[in-house]
Amino acid sequence: MSEQGWKAFLAVDDLEDWVVLHGGPTAVYKTETFPDAAKFCQAVAQLPGLDGTNAQINIVSDHVTV
Repeated sequence: MSEQGWKAFLAVDDLEDWVVLHGGPTAVYKTETFPDAAKFCQAVAQLPGLDGTNAQINIVSDHVTV
């Protein structure tokens, strides 16, 4: 992601949970259980506009990284 791109991303309101790492925008969301993490992943997968964007979701027993 270019410097202009990450600065524009972080300039958007309501992105306090997000940071920009070498691979692009990233956020970690804590969950109580693995099933809760799986439900969260399912909800993220249903968001419009993500298909074909190379979005990555990592699931661990107590958190999800997007």
